[in-house]
Amino acid sequence: MIKTLIFGNTHGFDFYEQDVDYEDYVKSFYISTRKGKRLMVNRRGNGETLYNYLHYGIKESIDRPTNGLFGMSLVVSDSLFCTDFRKIFEWFDYLFEHIVQEGKILRKDESDTYKYVIGKFSDNKASVEWIKNTLPNIFSEKSDLRLVRYDSSFSDENTGKVAGLNDEESNEDILAVFKKYSWISISSEFPHHTHRNNANSPEIELSYQDLNNLYNRLTNISFKASIGQDRLTEDEFKLMLGKVRNIYDDLQKYLPSISNTEMSGKFEKLRDDYASLHDGIRTLINKTSPSTPPSNRKVCKTCGQEKDISMFRTPDADQCMDCEARYVPKRKCKKCHQLKPQDAFSNRNLICDDCLSKQEGIMCKTCGKRKSKKEFDTGSNICKACLKKPGGIFSSENIFSLDKNKLLQMTGSLNFKNPLLLFLVLLVALGVIYGAYQHFSSNDKVTNTALQETPTLQPGDQKNIVDEKLFNSCYNNNKFAEAYKLLSGKSDGDSYKKQFKKEDVIKEIFTLIDSSNRDSIFTQGIKYIEDNADLLAEVGLNDKINEIEDDLKVYEDINKILGDTNEYITKSEYDNYKKRLQESLVLKDGSESRLKSLKQKITSIEINNKEYVKNKTLDFISGEAITISSTIPSIMYDNKNIDMMETILLQEGTHTIKSGAITITLKVKKTKQSNTREKQVRKVEKNKQSSVKEKQERKEEKPKRH
Repeated sequence: MIKTLIFGNTHGFDFYEQDVDYEDYVKSFYISTRKGKRLMVNRRGNGETLYNYLHYGIKESIDRPTNGLFGMSLVVSDSLFCTDFRKIFEWFDYLFEHIVQEGKILRKDESDTYKYVIGKFSDNKASVEWIKNTLPNIFSEKSDLRLVRYDSSFSDENTGKVAGLNDEESNEDILAVFKKYSWISISSEFPHHTHRNNANSPEIELSYQDLNNLYNRLTNISFKASIGQDRLTEDEFKLMLGKVRNIYDDLQKYLPSISNTEMSGKFEKLRDDYASLHDGIRTLINKTSPSTPPSNRKVCKTCGQEKDISMFRTPDADQCMDCEARYVPKRKCKKCHQLKPQDAFSNRNLICDDCLSKQEGIMCKTCGKRKSKKEFDTGSNICKACLKKPGGIFSSENIFSLDKNKLLQMTGSLNFKNPLLLFLVLLVALGVIYGAYQHFSSNDKVTNTALQETPTLQPGDQKNIVDEKLFNSCYNNNKFAEAYKLLSGKSDGDSYKKQFKKEDVIKEIFTLIDSSNRDSIFTQGIKYIEDNADLLAEVGLNDKINEIEDDLKVYEDINKILGDTNEYITKSEYDNYKKRLQESLVLKDGSESRLKSLKQKITSIEINNKEYVKNKTLDFISGEAITISSTIPSIMYDNKNIDMMETILLQEGTHTIKSGAITITLKVKKTKQSNTREKQVRKVEKNKQSSVKEKQERKEEKPKRH
């Protein structure tokens, strides 16, 4: 049997079939930072194989930015699949181009960009149904593609891993990888390996949905084991522990490569969930088989293995050195596709500094601008223009006022790696010193021509030019308002104004604010805007002031929350702040870390492993047992503190669970059996009372003997 699914960002995300079994599945494909097209093939444990054709970089019908998605999926059941992945990709491409040419769902606009022409797929059911009826023909006799059944050569050991393959790879290589991974992603974005070396080197991504589903299954197993409902042996526990640890390792390595903030947050939470699950399983193992390691050995908190004390950096360390080395955070460069340490990337770039240097040149240490290599002397990190500026090392006033101390200062401040350059500089300096000596020892009869040609400035002229040294000091320390005020009334001030950028000025509005006074961030920001109206006008921010003020208010609210350890927020409040931060003009650079801190303040309550992120009323039956936990340590049950993961037996009535900003109300009712039993008890009691009363009456009515 073959099903079809149609989904995408028409005007917000829309799923035509509205099939609850696949809703979360298709939503997981939307990642706003992706571009281009890819075919993702997924074999599932229920015998289904899904061929998902995904086309990214599409405008929504309301002309939103080009970060939308159009998707078509074929769901093949009965453990059948097709081995010709490349031809399937070509058929999907052919159908997509036909849809665009027809222009009833998608079309190309004037800028040659794909765009939706409908607000929902249901707006043009006829065209969508035509797509659904045509898609299964990919596996017809005309397409020359046939379905075969899976055999024992397919492995399920890499759950949650997505192997990325270039679309020019051979079908044999793709099939070899598909046998090892339940997910493959075929796209031109992935590097092409001429010799795949037995399918061992694909690019690996992770499937959030698969790993989250696996986490829920493992959590359920461990929970049942903890309450004695299911019994697991120590070996079974250790096998589960190893699996959880490996997934945690994979998530830790994968996180730095995620550029999408929302996805990064989801994967971070998933990693933390697996870490908590790991600790829980290890605790169950200790309860199952408690053992005290010898004094010269200890258990690593991360990998759970018992190791010699020499394998730890210090006797008090709770993580072995192998795990420390394994968890050094790395990030994947989008240019060279290599995993590199975080410090190899400047200013949260997605491209490493080495690739940036090759692509964009070298960053000048003085002016902070990136320039081509030809604008630098060999081995120097200061550009030639900065060296020759007034006050620079090779400026005319310095060249002709050199003495021994100046020469030492000059040569000491340069990073000369080229011996020839060092020799030339010394030669020029010595020549100048010799000329000056000749000048001052000639009894004023011989005039040094070079000194006569050097312009001399009068005191009045010096006041009318910018103090470049002071200006550079302010500008390089991000004090843009101070730097701009130094230009007021100066004859050469206009030439310096070109350096100012609106992003820098906006950033200063926030960074100069006294973060300790969290209640006046908005007020301080407004004062800065009023005091520096000329600077804002210079960089073209007059039409953005209202937006900046809105962002300042958001910034103030967030700082208040982050500053008060007892204050927490709900998920809806977090989503609102997150939206404002992501739309902000300035906080783009810092919003990721601020969102990360803010996210730690979100309250959520878990009841029997089901998460609640807003106030809710739940119905239960008397006698049921529930286990309660929260993202924050404080949990109140009926206004009494309880421990994390505490199990409570519910009694009839209304109860409340409070944690942070969320309240869950429990309405506990009695079962029908309980009501029937109570009625029987009352009836028995009533009969007893009636019997006693009748006996008493008969006793009173009995005639007395004379």
